[in-house]
Amino acid sequence: MMSSQAPTERQMLTQTFGANVDRGMRAKGLTNRDVGKIMDRSEMEISRWRRGLHLPVPANQAALADILFDGDLGELYKPAKNGRKPTA
Repeated sequence: MMSSQAPTERQMLTQTFGANVDRGMRAKGLTNRDVGKIMDRSEMEISRWRRGLHLPVPANQAALADILFDGDLGELYKPAKNGRKPTA
């Protein structure tokens, strides 16, 4: 049974992070496999980040920012421009 509770702040942050990872990967034409190889991480781990299920540790966040956004960590936490929940 699904809960009707509003998402927590951490869940919203994780979803935003995931949507931005997805946005960056699409813009660069990268797959989960590509990013996993660059970062020495599994495709499944990259997928969890990309789907907004988990936040990576800070070192991996910085590595993603380097790969996807030329080191701009803020891009990973940028809210959707239209104010709606980010979608993957």
